[in-house]
Amino acid sequence: MNNSIKITSINSIHQAIFYHNLIINNDKDTIVIDFKNASFIRNNFISIVGMGIEIAKDSKKKIIVKKSLNIKVNRALANIGFFSKYCTNTKKEKDIHGTMIPYSHVPLTDNSNEITKLYSYFTKRLQKHMGNHSIALQKIIFKKILEIFSNVFRHSQSELGLICSGQFFPNNKKFNFTIVDCGVGIDKNVNNYLISQVKDDKKLLEMKQSNYQILNGHQSIQWAIQNSHSSTGRGGLGLSLLIDLVEKSDGALEIISNNGYYARRKSGKRTKLLAKPFLGTIVSVELNASEDKYFYLKEEKK
Repeated sequence: MNNSIKITSINSIHQAIFYHNLIINNDKDTIVIDFKNASFIRNNFISIVGMGIEIAKDSKKKIIVKKSLNIKVNRALANIGFFSKYCTNTKKEKDIHGTMIPYSHVPLTDNSNEITKLYSYFTKRLQKHMGNHSIALQKIIFKKILEIFSNVFRHSQSELGLICSGQFFPNNKKFNFTIVDCGVGIDKNVNNYLISQVKDDKKLLEMKQSNYQILNGHQSIQWAIQNSHSSTGRGGLGLSLLIDLVEKSDGALEIISNNGYYARRKSGKRTKLLAKPFLGTIVSVELNASEDKYFYLKEEKK
């Protein structure tokens, strides 16, 4: 197997997963991540590639990252701090336009400072670019985003913690961020919880435990995103309001966990089972920041 992985473009969650898998499945002691011919990278999806790098590093692989010949790609990855983390003699550039969510690797334990810092970046960036949302709605969005971070540590058992990155795209007025972990996956958590509920219910047990049907990947995701559902009794994934937002606007939500894929857009819902599982969970959110539309809570309407 060649130790050089040439990244040319990352414009979708599936492209990012493709490169992630190339990295974690590479059997060489030294792996070169080569952005030389990269023409376009969506910063929010670079967190998925980054998790692949961290998994390889955890397996004692040496990682070498080569920059792009494309000035825009280099500037973007420098602005979020991706290159300063993985390239020698590279400093993080200042985000002069205030559009970037920095590339952040938050560990599983002793993470309160990192979460606070990341959450602070989120609130500042969202407030700057989400003027089409009421103040009350913004506060709830901030709270839900913090819930998503917190639930990674409650549910995932991800030994490498989480990685997050994001960006506001001024051309299409969209705010994108992606969170990824390498934990046990939503399906395992949900099914373990539901099976335990069956065992604790004598009446259900009398009806034979074998009647319980294991939920597959996307069925587990759909169970977990319901606001009243939790596999720990301490809150769901914190996505119900964000789902409502993307349904009513030109936004998007994508969740991948193990072999489950779930997407929600204004046009509708899409689910499928992946041929090749992603070992962990990805939550990717796109919010509409266009000033042509204004969003507020139902109770704010007079």
